[in-house]
Amino acid sequence: MGMTATSRDPSDADAIACSFDRPEAFEVVFTRHFDALHVYLERRLGQAVADELASEVFTRAFEHRRRF
Repeated sequence: MGMTATSRDPSDADAIACSFDRPEAFEVVFTRHFDALHVYLERRLGQAVADELASEVFTRAFEHRRRF
C-alpha cells in the first residue's frame, strides 16, 4: 500500500483541501501514512489493537479534516 512521493503528488494539505469537495481525494493521505502508523502501533500494542486503532485514527482524521 506504499506510495512514493514525486513532484506530481499533492501535499497532504492539498489532498485534504481537495477532499472537501471530493472525499475520495483523502485516499492520498491514507495511502501515504497508514502503513507507518500501523507498524508503529503494532510494535507497541499488537496486531489486533493496531488494526482497530489505525482504522480509528483515519476515520477521525477524515471526519475532522476541515480542522486541519
